[in-house]
Amino acid sequence: MLDQYGFVGFDLAGKEGSQNFWLMVQHSDHNPDFQKEVLKKMKSEVDKGNAKPSNYGLLVDRVMLNIGKQQVYGTQVDYNMETGQAFPRDLKDRAEINKRRKSIGLEPIEEYLNGMSEMHFEMNKEGYLKKGIREPKLYKVE
Repeated sequence: MLDQYGFVGFDLAGKEGSQNFWLMVQHSDHNPDFQKEVLKKMKSEVDKGNAKPSNYGLLVDRVMLNIGKQQVYGTQVDYNMETGQAFPRDLKDRAEINKRRKSIGLEPIEEYLNGMSEMHFEMNKEGYLKKGIREPKLYKVE
């Protein structure tokens, strides 16, 4: 599909089909060369309005980390297991993060990290409760 059509955009598969293709690529961490190839082809589709910009950002970050570089949009996280708080993995230029995120339709990093923290806490609630942690530590949202 990629060789014949490029990135599977809305015009080829609709929004759901494009999302499913992207999701498969996003989780192909075992093959970062494939992810990089898709990322190059996805950029032109995003520029034409034929692919979701926020998905592009998520894939950019995934590829950057998979090739040993810093992520750009802060979408890939780890967790402080003592507080339940999410934090971005190896992030480039923290001062401009929300400006970059806004440019591709992502919410501010603090809101995103709070959502990830809450989701992670719920998935691991039993363990946190055993530690006496009743809720995740959240970031202040301005």
